[in-house]
Amino acid sequence: MAAAGALRRPSPSIDGPSRPPNPADTLSLSIARMEFPAAEPIARALQDYGARRAFGYVLESYRHDPAARDDVGDLVVDRMYARFRWKISRDDVVYTPGVLAALNVACQIVASESAGIVVQSPIYPPLLRIPRNANLDARTAELRRSADGSYAIDRDDFERALTSTTGAFVLCNPHNPLGRVYRREELEWLAQLCLARGILILSDEIHSDILFDGHQHIPVASLGPEVADSTITFLGPSKTFNLAGLHGAFAIVTNAERRRAYKEALSRLMLSVCAPAIVAAEAAYRHGGPWLEDLLADLDDNRRFLSSYLGRELPGIRMTVPEGTYLAWLDCRALALENPCTFFLEQARIALADGASFGPGGEGFVRMTFAVTRPTLEEGLRRISAVLHDRPRDYERNT
Repeated sequence: MAAAGALRRPSPSIDGPSRPPNPADTLSLSIARMEFPAAEPIARALQDYGARRAFGYVLESYRHDPAARDDVGDLVVDRMYARFRWKISRDDVVYTPGVLAALNVACQIVASESAGIVVQSPIYPPLLRIPRNANLDARTAELRRSADGSYAIDRDDFERALTSTTGAFVLCNPHNPLGRVYRREELEWLAQLCLARGILILSDEIHSDILFDGHQHIPVASLGPEVADSTITFLGPSKTFNLAGLHGAFAIVTNAERRRAYKEALSRLMLSVCAPAIVAAEAAYRHGGPWLEDLLADLDDNRRFLSSYLGRELPGIRMTVPEGTYLAWLDCRALALENPCTFFLEQARIALADGASFGPGGEGFVRMTFAVTRPTLEEGLRRISAVLHDRPRDYERNT
């Protein structure tokens, strides 16, 4: 595998002098994508598919080889049980052109039944926009930040966000950008509250394979039949196997009537997943296990390195240590910068995601991806360190 062990190879210390960044060379660590090439079995499957030179509609082109079977749904069923002990059927799995498109389609169903939707902030910006796309009233429930940088559900605030017109709640677990992996007790509380009020749970679980330190992902729909009946779960191989550009994902809808409505909504919008996404998903789920194990070890090395470096060299930046995902949520408020994202872009030529765009609770923060090679991560930290140590008085006054 191309990425295996790449981050664990010895690399130079970054404690020495830093070269100034090339003004024309902006280092991008803002997007939730990996710097690593996809697993070899996935690349080989796509090459074999391309060699057929038949690019029709999904099933037609995928079944150009009579021996090929459209059994990716069965692989999803097997994977959900093997990884999470969640029993679903093949009929429950609906192909979708990416999680964001799938969530937007689900909101069309919500819009026909109610007028409101609740999201927890700070949260991935497109999830904040989804209610507006469906002309739904959007309400945010801000997650509570503790003194140690960890986050938890503010239960009082969450209940205040719910109204008589709330029809759905968007859950992001593992959470983007906070890296939280929700515990069973938290999920049970959320699920029971939503059940009692007839609220549909739209659960974005796209990062569910990226977990650290023994944390266990629990699909909220796996808590019981009643919860599953009131949940649509969204997941896929894109974040796990670096396949986001193929726009392939799955919605798991166990309620037969809701599944029918969901498929009809997809059909009305003429949305379908492309054949290469199915080919890649099958290869990933059949043969990507060893690659994923190596990747998780490398990501954990980077996570620990980043946390250690910030604590040692840049105490003005506090990191919420992620339990899952490959995203670091960095608190830059002690630096007293008007906008840390703009500052680091203009002064250090490093692009980070602006925390303010993640909604209430995000001001003064930035999000950084650490799914990069160690030299790339080191270079990013060099640039940040250099520009902060050029302003020692402000830095020392605010740490």
